[in-house]
Amino acid sequence: MKSERFNIRMTPQKKAAILGRAKRTGRTVSEFMIDTALNRKSIVIDSLPEMVHELKDFGRNLIQLMILCNMGRYRPFSWASLRKPSRTSTASFAS
Repeated sequence: MKSERFNIRMTPQKKAAILGRAKRTGRTVSEFMIDTALNRKSIVIDSLPEMVHELKDFGRNLIQLMILCNMGRYRPFSWASLRKPSRTSTASFAS
């Protein structure tokens, strides 16, 4: 349980900067200041919402493919259907 208080004086500009950084990390000002004073790093990923959106799109596409497979309307890829390349075809790429 937190029972101690710590008061500090600062300029309005520094206070605004601390408030902005705390908000950017998604923490309270107290948590942010304690973590900063104890040299704990705060990692902020600015592109996280875009990454989550793309992962959701990928999941939707995967679900649609699985539904089509279960309906028999799409045949899944088989690695066994591929044949190994001959030595002559690989030699032409090396030269």
